[in-house]
Amino acid sequence: MTHTLKNLAGIVPALVLAFAVLASATSGAADSPTLRVLPLQSLDLTNASDDLRDVARLVADARVVGFGEGWHYVHEFLTMRNRLFVYLVEHGGVTAYAGETGFERGVVADDFVAGRSARSSDAIGAVFYNAELAENRQLLDWIRAYNDKPSTRQPIRFYGIDVSAGRSRAPWPVAAMDYLWQRDPSLARRFERRLQVLRSPLSIDEYVALPASERGALTEAISDLIDVFDGMQLEWIRQSSRTQFERAHRAVLVARQGDVQRRCDQRLRSDETQPSLACEQLRDGAMAENLRWAMEQERSRGRVFVFAHNWHLDKVGSRPAESGGGTVHSMGVYLNEALGARYQVIASMGGGMADREYVSTDSRMLRDLEWLRRVNRPQYVLDLSVGAASETQLPASFDAMLFINKVRPCLGCDAKLAAP
Repeated sequence: MTHTLKNLAGIVPALVLAFAVLASATSGAADSPTLRVLPLQSLDLTNASDDLRDVARLVADARVVGFGEGWHYVHEFLTMRNRLFVYLVEHGGVTAYAGETGFERGVVADDFVAGRSARSSDAIGAVFYNAELAENRQLLDWIRAYNDKPSTRQPIRFYGIDVSAGRSRAPWPVAAMDYLWQRDPSLARRFERRLQVLRSPLSIDEYVALPASERGALTEAISDLIDVFDGMQLEWIRQSSRTQFERAHRAVLVARQGDVQRRCDQRLRSDETQPSLACEQLRDGAMAENLRWAMEQERSRGRVFVFAHNWHLDKVGSRPAESGGGTVHSMGVYLNEALGARYQVIASMGGGMADREYVSTDSRMLRDLEWLRRVNRPQYVLDLSVGAASETQLPASFDAMLFINKVRPCLGCDAKLAAP
């Protein structure tokens, strides 16, 4: 564990270098001489898209286009995500969707949009942590239909970039084990036994309850499986394809990310130590690394559209470490340092829920909301590069802001879920 955390200390410069290698015009309405406001006719995917032309120009130079949601389970943020993603696929060279969901869940969604599986609740839930949302169904159905067209030259791929199954559950490396059964059944049998504890969803409490010897054996098995893939890389690529191998190999690496994260959680639960900066940085560091891998897969194909909470995409996102020393950075900090102007973000905020006022103790956020309300439009996109820096700190974090005065929970969602 100590060795692993020491290695993590160098993750920022390593990721910056890797991203840098991969990263080898305006018009519109304005409500004042200093602000550039782009009104939106609709948030609905079925409406004409003329109003998105200027919005798309705001991120025209990006290798990675980020679209952030102010909080999860909001109908308007999700439908605007769908609308903007479709426009950028059809007019902006986007060939991949990367989302804030577990890597293994992303494999399920990718199999569906690629036509390798029939639609199921699993595929819809894979878009965001098992939540079967109508807005996510719309997104997957559109991608599947687009990929099925004979005229489609670059089918859309779907990537989950978070540690599989989130922080509370251990990831079973499905893609890796399925691939291993095809390549070497005897090896697959041995690793099935060694990784058996991951077969059922494993909560943090269940992991902590495991004997130390079992936790150590699990870490060793994951490490050994990585060694197998590394050693057999050339042979297995020849037997299958680079794409198939890369997906399976990444699944094992994500399993290791999850294992390191569980070990951090176990240390906290057992009161062995205070949170370390390396432990707190794990999630967004892993997301950045997994997105870098997705970019690598798309290098010769096109641009990547990434959807996550605003904080994960924030170019200067940071918070004090709970350990009392240092700063925890968002994924967006990694991306911004590595890609610069090739990483551009449209964030989103809502003035409040349709049935209640927005409540927050974050004074900066409340000031930003009040400032955004002054534009006096029900929904719009604000170009933050024009005249906004003297009014708010938002331009340091994002390139543009979608603002919707009143928002609603996603269709069929519990209203309590749609909250900051």
